[in-house]
Amino acid sequence: MIRRHTSAPLHRQRGAALFVSLILLLVLTLIGVTAAQMQTVEESMALNDDNHQLALQSGEAVLRDSEAQFLNGDYAVYAFDGSSGAWTLALEASAGSSAADQTMNSAAFSTVGAATYQGPTLGGVHVGSPYVAIENLPAVSVDGIPGNGYPVAMTTVRTTTLASGGDTTSNVVTQSIAYQAPQN
Repeated sequence: MIRRHTSAPLHRQRGAALFVSLILLLVLTLIGVTAAQMQTVEESMALNDDNHQLALQSGEAVLRDSEAQFLNGDYAVYAFDGSSGAWTLALEASAGSSAADQTMNSAAFSTVGAATYQGPTLGGVHVGSPYVAIENLPAVSVDGIPGNGYPVAMTTVRTTTLASGGDTTSNVVTQSIAYQAPQN
């Protein structure tokens, strides 16, 4: 005996499941692309911050070394005449501006005669050589130094550095003023 199966009548499929799945796939693709773009931007921000921190640390290292040289008396070798990155502020003021005013970028800073820093550098990282300018400021009288009942003229220097990070996209200007009483 032959059996015949009769199937239920086929309803016309309208493709709703296909349409919904394509829309969901499109939404997930857009979310994925947006997340990838955000990751790229965040990576760029992190790199910029890293370069800025390297530049700042490099500039601070130059300032600390410069202060140590000053306090050890090593500044006696500078003529403070504009050579070797060392000036006297009174001479600069007569010319209209100080070297520290020219620190907007490395091109301007190097043209005013700032010296490329030659001392110890940050270890283990690649940063460019900072520029350094040292200015001999007018003597400062300080009243009331313990043990002295008279004003003492202090030797004062201002050190300005221009340092860059791992690449040249981040420049930092740092400045320090150090003073020292004459040794009696």
